Amino acid sequence: MTYASLFFPANAADGAVAAALTESFAALGYTPFNPFGSIPGKSYPLAVRLFIAPAQAGWTRVLGEPDTAAFPALSHAAPFLYARLDGETGAIQAWRGGESQPVEAVFNLSVRAGQAPPLQTPVSSDPLLDALPESVRAMNTNPKQAQKMIERFSGGLLAKAGGAGQHDAALRLISGGEQWNSAAGQEIASVCASLAVPNWREPDFNTLRDAYQLHKRRRRNPKATLLPGDAETLAAVPDALAYVPVYMGKN
Repeated sequence: MTYASLFFPANAADGAVAAALTESFAALGYTPFNPFGSIPGKSYPLAVRLFIAPAQAGWTRVLGEPDTAAFPALSHAAPFLYARLDGETGAIQAWRGGESQPVEAVFNLSVRAGQAPPLQTPVSSDPLLDALPESVRAMNTNPKQAQKMIERFSGGLLAKAGGAGQHDAALRLISGGEQWNSAAGQEIASVCASLAVPNWREPDFNTLRDAYQLHKRRRRNPKATLLPGDAETLAAVPDALAYVPVYMGKN
């Protein structure tokens, strides 16, 4: 799964990041559209689909893949980090004043990538549970229900991995370990840890998009019947509506 996020220092007025994104993409010919309304909006052959997270601990995260052609204009509005990881290939960059610059120069990073303290992972009695994303682990607090979820996950993943003898492969499928253990993945993790960027991996874009759409639908019709899996989707990102979607497209 491709990971992509922008990170802005959260020192601007509310709405400043959304305004900067909208203006930068509009300059490239993009038009805002709303895919989350009761009536689907116009579709475009080219589109950027982003969500702006609530500011936290001095940072504002933007989830999703932008059009990087907007970065020079966007970086005049505010400096930012851009991290992208596709498989084991990726990087983290800093942008300021119309150009890409060393992260250390833009954000006064004193701890070089690869030297940041390792991220802490909660300890549990089940390695498959440890390997699940935080958004999935948060779905259940009842131990028995959680164990059933692990059994469902592990059973399917073990089957995909080639049987019960492929436990390590199953773990990699759950956690994306190969991706984040790559040099590029460690570079992103190290820089984010050094800059104390919170929640830089969770939620992922797809989980947030699905939760946002369902929370939006439930707000319009609270009595609507939940379909199988809807409760888990809602619980994966309970504050999904606090995120601001920025969807823009062009022909």
